[in-house]
Amino acid sequence: MPIKSNFAQYSAAFIGLVGGVAHYLRSRAKEGMPFNVLLLFTNAFVSAFVAYTIGQALPVEWAQYNNAVAGFVGFFSYPILSVLEDNIRTIVTHVVNRAKP
Repeated sequence: MPIKSNFAQYSAAFIGLVGGVAHYLRSRAKEGMPFNVLLLFTNAFVSAFVAYTIGQALPVEWAQYNNAVAGFVGFFSYPILSVLEDNIRTIVTHVVNRAKP
């Protein structure tokens, strides 16, 4: 079974971080809100974490798409997290029931 390289994993996290920073700057400019460094770093960290985690869940055969997916996931990390928070019980129940013989 092929294994993803460390460079591919960390580059996905970095691209997710860039996507998160881009989302933060876009939302601040669109809403006319002041710049906050703490929120920028928080958003960047969360985006990198979500992109890295989603990147780990992708199959190795999708390695050529990993960075593109990471960028989108980083940009949309908060909507992804809100969907997971709202539906995690249903998702886990579905996965567990599907795994039962």
